[in-house]
Amino acid sequence: MKGAVKPTRKRRGKRDLFAELSEGIDALAEARRGKRTLRTHSMKSKPVPTVTSKTPKAFANFSPGLEHKRQPWDC
Repeated sequence: MKGAVKPTRKRRGKRDLFAELSEGIDALAEARRGKRTLRTHSMKSKPVPTVTSKTPKAFANFSPGLEHKRQPWDC
């Protein structure tokens, strides 16, 4: 019995991003005129985090893979 065969992917040509964006803008215009119904998703909003002057220092230590250069405000 032969082993499992992996499905081959067809190589696609380059995407036409302008055409995709134009299609989306046209669909949005039709939806606003009431001629088309677009899929919608509901989301719960999160509160905006408070940012203080100490916030950048707190996150500077949590940058994995990035070497931290000494800054003038580092003590």
